[in-house]
Amino acid sequence: MITDERARIVRRELPRGYCSGHSVYFVTYFIQPDHLPGNRLTRPDFPLLVNFEETEAVMLLPSRFWSALFLEVWG
Repeated sequence: MITDERARIVRRELPRGYCSGHSVYFVTYFIQPDHLPGNRLTRPDFPLLVNFEETEAVMLLPSRFWSALFLEVWG
């Protein structure tokens, strides 16, 4: 799934042995550009909304809900 750019994984837990015993998930998601400051990716980190109890989907938190500090760091 890492080498196939067309693979779409909704939710797959990675082996805990690779994640220091933590529960870490691999997901594929699409980013809506107008949810980003300046409509573009400028950093590799951004806040996601995750609620695996109700859905396997994740989404980018729209930038209008980001904290002032996060927006400043995003720059």
